Order: sequence, then structure tokens, then C-alpha cells
Amino acid sequence: MHPLLWIIDDEWTNYNIENSIFKKYLKTYDIRYSTYKTFREDAEVFAPLADAVLSQINIPVDRDLIGKLKRCRIISNYGTGYNNVDLKAAGENNIAVGYIPGYCDEDIADYIISAVCSIKKPVMGFKAKVIDGQWGMPALNMRVHRLSAVRFFIIGLGRIGQKVAGKAAALGIKVLAYSPSLTPAKAAECGAEYISMAEGLQTADFVSIHMPYTKKTENFFGTEHFAQMNSNSYLINTARGRIVDQAALLQAVRTKQIKGAFLDVLANEPPAADEDILKYDDIHITPHISYYSEEALEELQRRAAVNAVKVLLHQDGADLVIDK
Repeated sequence: MHPLLWIIDDEWTNYNIENSIFKKYLKTYDIRYSTYKTFREDAEVFAPLADAVLSQINIPVDRDLIGKLKRCRIISNYGTGYNNVDLKAAGENNIAVGYIPGYCDEDIADYIISAVCSIKKPVMGFKAKVIDGQWGMPALNMRVHRLSAVRFFIIGLGRIGQKVAGKAAALGIKVLAYSPSLTPAKAAECGAEYISMAEGLQTADFVSIHMPYTKKTENFFGTEHFAQMNSNSYLINTARGRIVDQAALLQAVRTKQIKGAFLDVLANEPPAADEDILKYDDIHITPHISYYSEEALEELQRRAAVNAVKVLLHQDGADLVIDK
């Protein structure tokens, strides 16, 4: 019997990369597709027959769904994390869980640097002022500082944090960093200066969060942290929305404790149109796209397919050797 691969995704519609991997290494296979809206209904037919599931990170691969996977050997997640998967249920059913660390580190770092530059060296949004007859400094109507005057504080100097630190330092930005296990020597290796959490919050122009989402980190960044930030500073969050206490963030912006925020992740994704988080001009929101580039997407699709094939072919190791 041909292996059945079940893709649950509504982020993209072209699966040529996955199919090229499957065709090359599995030779023969069957494939089924579902979206967020249809996967529960489709599960009644597809789940009992699926040998592998490739799942987008917004799909709740919960105990109920896993209980229907009678033949499945791997849930291959399209993402750097796997908090959408019930790991305990997967383990009880002898189903491996795959994810794709590192595929978009550079892209997230580029997004964060772009956010900083959009404030410190704005180049868009002036055409209407020019048409209105404004020219020179009066059209600017804001204080602009060199990037070398920026103090940038990274909370969590892991893989992505290090990439951000390197890009920021290369632009002359003063990079500060903190995490519980970080040492001054390690920070220096990454182009950053080790600093306490309190001092980093008090002195930074931008605070960027880089930590995994767990029950322990839920609402980690809250009222006490915003109270320590200066009134011209911005919070940047590309990690997970629930790491930040969203109500505390709204209060901090409303009372001008901080200037604003750049959020690529929210507590509720996607948000309802009437949510308060969407009502503040100084809270800049993007629809969870900091990870995206054509190069990142290609790597994500390829490695997710490779993870599935590895298990189906009984291959161990971080990479499928035959895909080098």
C-alpha cells in the first residue's frame, strides 16, 4: 500500500517542493490536503489512513485528532515550534513530532532591523506632505537619530537573538542583551554587551523579545517590565504573542509609559476586527509574517517534507542524507 501523506495548511497553495521530495524518495505515494476550516471534518476520512501529517503551526493537533491517527508515524510541523501539538498524546501513540529550527532566523532579524529603521530613519509616507507643499525639516515633524545612537536590548540571546545582535551591531547600533544563562563573554562573542534586565529596560530605545512560549513564559513580560521602560522606547515581539501581557501593553501605550510596539504575533491569531490591540496608531501590527521570504518558505517546505520522509524510510539524524 502506498504511504498516505496528509497536509493540513492554508498558508500557501503550491506544494511542488513537498511533492518533489516525496516523488524522489518515496517513489509512490498518495497525498491529501485540508485547511484550517476543513481538517476536523476531513479527519474522519484522512486521519485513520495517514502515514504522515504535515501541519501548519496554527492547526491544533490535539488529543482528539491524534486519537484518530491509527497509522501515523510522524507529525511534521511547518514551523520552528510545536506548541500546537499535544506531545503527550503523540508520545502515547508512538508518533514522532518534527519541527524546523533555524529556517527563518535571518528573515526575523531583517524584520526587526526594518522596524528599528522605520522609526530612526523613516523613508516612507512623505509623498502626501510633498504634494501638500511641505519640504525639508518641517515635513519631517519628528526627531531623527543616527542608528549609532540607538540602544537596542535583546531579551534571550539564543539562535534568533544572536542573528539580530549581529545585524544590529554591523549597523553600529549599541546592542545590549540579557538572559538567565547568558555570560558577559558569550554576549561579547555575539556583538552584544551583557546587562541586567532592569538596566536594559531602563536605557534601551528598543526592547526585542526572543524566548520560547511555555506555560512558564506566558504573560512573562508585563506591568513591571513596562514600568521600567523609558517613555520613548518601543517593544518588538516576533516570538509568541502570549509571552507579552497584552492588557499591560495597552495600558503602557495608553498612559505613555512607552512610545509604542511592533508586534508580528498576538495573543489571539488572527485577531477580531474590534480588538483593542488594533486601535492604537503607535502599536504597529503585521500578520505573523516576519518569518517570510521566498528563500525561507522554500527551506520550510523542503525540510518539513524531509522530516516526514526520514521517518517513513526509517532514517535517523538531523538531515536526510540523500537530500544533500
